[in-house]
Amino acid sequence: MKYCSITQKDIIDGVCLNSNLDSIEKVKMIYAERNREISMVRKIISKIYY
Repeated sequence: MKYCSITQKDIIDGVCLNSNLDSIEKVKMIYAERNREISMVRKIISKIYY
C-alpha cells in the first residue's frame, strides 16, 4: 500500500464502488493495478440447504 500510495480508505471505497459489496470481509484478494485502479476477487460463500 505504501509503494502505491493507496490508503485503507481508498481500498474500502474501491470495494464499495466496484463490486457492490458492503464490507471488505467478503473480499478474498485486492490488487492495485498499474492504471491506479483497484481490482478484487470475491470470496466464494456456498450455502448448503438440507
